[in-house]
Amino acid sequence: MNNEEKILAILEKHSELLDQISSRLDKVDSRLDTLEESQAEMQDSMAEMQATLTKVAVTQENIVLPRLEALYEGQENLRETLAPKGRVEALEDDVALLKEVIRTHSRDIAELKKAQ
Repeated sequence: MNNEEKILAILEKHSELLDQISSRLDKVDSRLDTLEESQAEMQDSMAEMQATLTKVAVTQENIVLPRLEALYEGQENLRETLAPKGRVEALEDDVALLKEVIRTHSRDIAELKKAQ
């Protein structure tokens, strides 16, 4: 093999390598295009999520929080107006005693009426 043939063989190998590199670059370009599309979709999705998050924040601020505040105020009102548990228990004991006294008096009155 003379020098010219060797040079041609080397050039052919280089040409094949360049074709392979070109093919790989095409694949890389295709993947980059896909990634760019995915990135654009994600950005759109993030924009939608941000809009939804803003709506949720506004709803929470304007509707939910004032209603929770009203519930809290109502609970505080109830807590202030309700009798303490100890007082209720004392009243229950007094009512039970009064019922027993009424039964006793009713029985005594009934016996006195029978005796007359």
